[in-house]
This record gives sequence, structure tokens and C-alpha cells, in this order.
Amino acid sequence: MPKFYSPSCLGIPAPGGEVRTKPHTNLEVQNGYMTTLDKLVVDRVECARLRLELGKYFTSTRVFGSLHAMEDRDRLDAVTWWDMYGSHKLLAKLEKRCFHRL
Repeated sequence: MPKFYSPSCLGIPAPGGEVRTKPHTNLEVQNGYMTTLDKLVVDRVECARLRLELGKYFTSTRVFGSLHAMEDRDRLDAVTWWDMYGSHKLLAKLEKRCFHRL
């Protein structure tokens, strides 16, 4: 979810008072992403493309790092954020598919 990468969320201490970090830096979360991709995306070429997009999202590069995209991580719900900043990308389609399952 975009809000978990926003400065305001990252500025809140994690449970136990630890410094909060971006979710993908946690090994358990990272393994969860990869396991989920393997289950949801059978085509290896498409899965590789999704991993490349994940890297851009995690590092806030390209459209994911624009001033508006960064500011709106706190302002918009996840589906709206993906509609605005990643609707043409494979990752956005996968993320929205996952959000609609919750």
C-alpha cells in the first residue's frame, strides 16, 4: 500500500519503539511478495516484468517518485493512488486485484 511508504507513516515508531522501515526491507514481507507473485503470475516473463516494476515502486523511481505521487501516498486510498500513478502498469493491475479481494 502506498501509505506504508510515505514519510508520515515511516516517521511513526514501529511497535516496541523501533524505527519503522519500508516494508520490503523486512525479509518476511519480501518473501511474502515473491511467494504471492509466484502464485498469482504463472507466466515467468510477466512475473519478471512485475519484479522490475516492484523495484521502481520500492525505490520511488519514475512516476512512483514524482512529487505528486509521493504527496498523495497519504492523501489517497490505495486503489485511487494506483489508478492515478500506475494504472497502465502490470504492478498496478496486480495490486488493485489484490485490494479488491480483501
